[in-house]
Amino acid sequence: MVFTVGVRAQPPPPPRWADAGLVSGEAVELDVRVARLGSRVLALLIDLVVQVGLALVLGAALSLLVLTLPRDVVDAALSGGLQVVLVVLVLVGYPVVMERLVGGRTVGKLAVGLRVVRADGGPVGVGQSLTRALVGVAVEWPGLVLPLLSWAASVTVMLTDPRGRRLGDLVAGTLVVHTRPAGAWRPLPP
Repeated sequence: MVFTVGVRAQPPPPPRWADAGLVSGEAVELDVRVARLGSRVLALLIDLVVQVGLALVLGAALSLLVLTLPRDVVDAALSGGLQVVLVVLVLVGYPVVMERLVGGRTVGKLAVGLRVVRADGGPVGVGQSLTRALVGVAVEWPGLVLPLLSWAASVTVMLTDPRGRRLGDLVAGTLVVHTRPAGAWRPLPP
């Protein structure tokens, strides 16, 4: 048995929640956590529900618009072109407009408590939002470019990146962070 005199056991350091590595202009490290796979998938699922609802509403409005046009103007090319415009508005326009109007958040990110920021912590710009959305549609959405391969690549990139960024974040130079503070887990008293 070994005894030490005058040495107290130090309590373990508190958990470090600020893993985003963001530093303010005054050289103060910000207590901001990066969003990982679980919270981002939950936000994506909420956004998908919103996007499906938006597509249904816009599709109905587009159908009413087409019905008001003369019959000799409406053909397969016009309806196909309008469907492409509808898909682009929903898949690309929704995230870009929402991130610009609501400070880097979509409806799903608002519900989960996430926000898109530049890699240096500043507000996200239109070009960065557009880049994120285009990379998401072109590469990360399942079914557009080899579904299983695109999912595997996206999840691998998110899990291996120290800041939990997806392909769109890497290309655009952005980061998704939590806006709500982390609470320490404590067991309930008996």
